Amino acid sequence: MRWELAFVLLILSAGVARADAPPKHYDITPLSQADVDFYLSIKRSGADCVIHATGADKQALDIMRQNHGVLKIPALPEIKGNPTPAQIAQLQANMTKISAQATANAQVQSRAASLATCDEAIAQKRGAKAHYDELRGIIEVAVPILGDIAASCGGDDCGPAHPSAAQLALWKTEAAVLLADRALLKPHADEIRKLQKILMSAMGL
Repeated sequence: MRWELAFVLLILSAGVARADAPPKHYDITPLSQADVDFYLSIKRSGADCVIHATGADKQALDIMRQNHGVLKIPALPEIKGNPTPAQIAQLQANMTKISAQATANAQVQSRAASLATCDEAIAQKRGAKAHYDELRGIIEVAVPILGDIAASCGGDDCGPAHPSAAQLALWKTEAAVLLADRALLKPHADEIRKLQKILMSAMGL
């Protein structure tokens, strides 16, 4: 089986397209340069939110990055047997400290998450979030962040065991569309991956 069709079948099994559901517009229609330009205009603006973050946003980014996205809270002291009054007082003080740190962590994570999804917020403000999400889904599958996917697909887990002629024709169309999309996106692939990584970096990833 050629890798193009194998890749499409892998996408089908992952839920991007389903043999028993009508194909989406961009499953059977190649992207246009205007689609790519629109996607990049929003993605670039979203990345700028992270690159040019200031104040509390910049502080949240720094904290997330320094901790690789995992914010710790103080541990409770281990108490064996019945706690003494002094241990109870210390435990209460620690609980107050833990609660305050948990609240601070939540605020940092919320700011970081807003920055990581700034592209979506920008699309929403432009009244084009649904279209942007659709393009993003197609483009970021065709240009995966970690590089080209060399997928193989075999057995019955990639689609119906006995596909109909219509299903085979659909898969052929989808494979051709994927090839066209990847060719169109190739000159932009490095930038697309860079923009994705900038947004993901807001979560310390």
